Amino acid sequence: MSMPCPRCTYPLTQLTHQGNELDHCYRCGGSFLAPGHVEGAFGQYADPHAWKQLDSTTHLGTSWLLCAKGHGNMDAYMVSWAGDSVEVDVCNECGGLWLDANEGTKLYRIARAATNEQNMSGSERLSFDQLDEEHQAPGVGSYIFQLLTGFPIEVWNPVRKRAVVVLSLLTILTVIFGLEFLLTNGFRLTEAKAFFRAWGVVPLSISEGSGYHGLFSHMFLHAGLLHLLGNLYFLYIFGDNVEDRLGRTKFIILYLFAGLVGAGLHILVTQGSDMPMVGASGAIAGLMGAYLVLFPKVQVWVVILFIRFKLAIGWYFLLWVGLQFLIPLLSRSPGVAWAAHVGGFAAGVAVGFALRNTGQKQRAVV
Repeated sequence: MSMPCPRCTYPLTQLTHQGNELDHCYRCGGSFLAPGHVEGAFGQYADPHAWKQLDSTTHLGTSWLLCAKGHGNMDAYMVSWAGDSVEVDVCNECGGLWLDANEGTKLYRIARAATNEQNMSGSERLSFDQLDEEHQAPGVGSYIFQLLTGFPIEVWNPVRKRAVVVLSLLTILTVIFGLEFLLTNGFRLTEAKAFFRAWGVVPLSISEGSGYHGLFSHMFLHAGLLHLLGNLYFLYIFGDNVEDRLGRTKFIILYLFAGLVGAGLHILVTQGSDMPMVGASGAIAGLMGAYLVLFPKVQVWVVILFIRFKLAIGWYFLLWVGLQFLIPLLSRSPGVAWAAHVGGFAAGVAVGFALRNTGQKQRAVV
């Protein structure tokens, strides 16, 4: 059986992050690490041997949290610096370390800053902001990427194994796009219109009792390169965790179900329209909705008004959903199927709530 979470007693799931094993709680977001894996996962300053020697570390006594390996109550420590602090729980018998959600990187930067303060002269000391950005923030290249695209980057959410279905979908969508390019003579207007009418979702055709195959085929087609690349990115960063949590079969069912619900809402909103809709956006929005339910503690890096900062995943998706409602108000262009996005996202949230416990229970048996 898997070990119980010291914080909420939920079964822990063993993950591998950058070659280091840890036991993660999907309910509260905390992680239990063996002493030999702390440094590799979060950096040398997060290792207890480093921060226990600091003048700014205080032993708080016995913690009410129990060691995940069954060694009884752990010891609690407070590591502080410059008005910021983090409480860490350590088992005296096995050396295991318990970190609540997002405390790993916080411990690293506080301990590193305190070490820097204690060992260096004033001219050599780095500011807290410098330490924070150096360890946590992505590089300049990713900043430029986010500035140009507006896309998020996960702060930290490792997976246990390779996302086979996601990687297969990435390949399939790319190959199909290449075939589209060939069949439409490079997306020439006349050929592209005919192709998308034949294989996309056409609300008027559906209402007249034809074109039902488009309810499935549309979610594997894209109207242009940027359309494809955007969907591939969101499929990759959010899909791998959802597949890892739900398993391959349920992941495929979720993808298809969300795509169908998204198409259904689009048909209801655009009744009588003869404009075809294509794209995996509705299906991928479903993965995003499930991600929100399954990983509510995750944060993402975003860039807004040239400023990069971390945002809770719930707030990010709230902004994303709000944008879907603003699109039809701010633009008269029918080029974005916002209803499919909202419908797919709602379907993903519903499936996430329905499956969030069953997927974990299946993994609890080792």
